[in-house]
Amino acid sequence: MAKGIAEKKRQPGNDEALPSRSVRMRVYAGVDPVTNTARYLPETVPPGPDQKREVERSRRCALSTTTERRAGDGHAAVGCVQ
Repeated sequence: MAKGIAEKKRQPGNDEALPSRSVRMRVYAGVDPVTNTARYLPETVPPGPDQKREVERSRRCALSTTTERRAGDGHAAVGCVQ
């Protein structure tokens, strides 16, 4: 890789604009051990003046939840404040 050129990091999860102007956000949560299919944590953010901020907050919360589940180090974790 050349100096000065940063790699673009993938955005975790994806957003989908709905006809109601809400945004549906999904974050990958791993593979279901029983059905062997991909699991996602979905959340819908209603339209509003700070919708982008709410989508990012929801994404961070879902990512921390999936990380806690994968790590499973035995420590209690504080959930996201709604």
